[in-house]
Amino acid sequence: MPAEAYLHEAKPWTMVDRIIGESDRAISTLKNISGSDFYLIGHFPSYSVYPGMLMVECILQSAELLLRRQSTGKPEDCRFGEIASRFLNPVVPGDSVRFDVGFTAGGSELAAVGKVGGRTVIHCKMKLLREEGEKDEQR
Repeated sequence: MPAEAYLHEAKPWTMVDRIIGESDRAISTLKNISGSDFYLIGHFPSYSVYPGMLMVECILQSAELLLRRQSTGKPEDCRFGEIASRFLNPVVPGDSVRFDVGFTAGGSELAAVGKVGGRTVIHCKMKLLREEGEKDEQR
């Protein structure tokens, strides 16, 4: 199922290509890395590597998709904080990265892992910050 229909971001900033699995507490998405992606140009010209911060953006968009498809809460009422990530292996053109994102046991944090085949390329954890109450209207 294409992810673009559910995200606020427009191409080329829609980082997640499609949803490949989901449940109430987790989602799996896929990102295909292409050598023609404009953000790879100049990112190590002799050895193109997918930027780590864009992998974090893939995880954030996957988390947004999870929140959108949940019956409770609206993504507009949520923010992510204290994002901690670790990049373990390079991602290069031709790779397909599977991102598995889900709530931890307490429900206030999300944990994610990105894999290319059986090789883990990123681990990430983030806190879910839900905004309480309505914002004051400005006059």
